[in-house]
Amino acid sequence: MASLKEIRTRIESVQSTEQITTAMRMVSASKLRKAQQALSAIQPYSDALSDISWEISAFLKQEEKASGADFEKENLNEQPLEHVLLLVFSSNKGLCGPFNINAVKYTNELINNTYRQHLEAGKLHIITSWEKSRRNP
Repeated sequence: MASLKEIRTRIESVQSTEQITTAMRMVSASKLRKAQQALSAIQPYSDALSDISWEISAFLKQEEKASGADFEKENLNEQPLEHVLLLVFSSNKGLCGPFNINAVKYTNELINNTYRQHLEAGKLHIITSWEKSRRNP
């Protein structure tokens, strides 16, 4: 049979394990709460992207009906562009520096190298998302 000292040691060990388990439960609850907040923070991005997609789709359908053109033809890429619309997506948070910088750099390169004539003719339209891309291009 176990001695009194062994029993007290086991009780202390169980209590210590219980404290550790409680602390781990609190940490996991905190992490879950942060993950849920991050998920809800993404919702505006998702909604904005969905709205933009619907607006572009509606615009293309309207233009297709008005002009009688079929935008799904394979030779569409062979036709010269009259107007160009660039959609620039960036982050609203400050911790995505390289992503924002690369998005702006690529947009500027695209404008300077590919769509310079459209820009000068006033036929280049740019829609930006969030503050980081609005300030730069």
